[in-house]
Amino acid sequence: CEVATLSRILADYPTASGWKIGQADLFADDYIAARSKISNVIICNPPFESFTAEERVRYPEALKRSAAKPIAVLNAVLDAKPLAIGFVLPEPFIRGKQYAAQRRRIEQMYAEVELVSLPDRTFNASVIRSSLLIARAPRDPAAEPASTSIRCAVVSERERDAFLSTGQLNVVREQTRPFAGTGDLWIEELADVWSYLQSAGTL
Repeated sequence: CEVATLSRILADYPTASGWKIGQADLFADDYIAARSKISNVIICNPPFESFTAEERVRYPEALKRSAAKPIAVLNAVLDAKPLAIGFVLPEPFIRGKQYAAQRRRIEQMYAEVELVSLPDRTFNASVIRSSLLIARAPRDPAAEPASTSIRCAVVSERERDAFLSTGQLNVVREQTRPFAGTGDLWIEELADVWSYLQSAGTL
């Protein structure tokens, strides 16, 4: 917390200090749900593992959402309907079946979605491949969703150090798709080729 406070002062100078930095257990007393309800923008890097047997007893409210911690946190945040979210998630979020329901919710709730696939060893504390999710531009619940603006990128192993230094993405794929409700938020690498050949005959 002390390092975060000092970093914030340096990054936000000369803005007056209005940040509240503290340490808390995300899952105790359904803390993540309570905090999400009073927040407009939520940025989170949840733990990637599943709840242990002991934690299942200790955190019954979180367990109701999912036995996997990242899904439990993401569900709690989506329930609060914030204006925008930014998440670090396991790589299977991009296309894995276990995250299909969450991707459908995100497509239903937000008109702009960005996904970034990260290489190994992006984070020192984790050996699990990860991805980045940014979702914004909440849809009007009373209106029929028209389209979804999607941006996708893959950070390769050789681009990792440059990405960590600058945050710049070398190759970004973008599409605006009619709303489908399927939760398909990823643009494949050869998507333009398949689209071009869609009307071609099959040999």
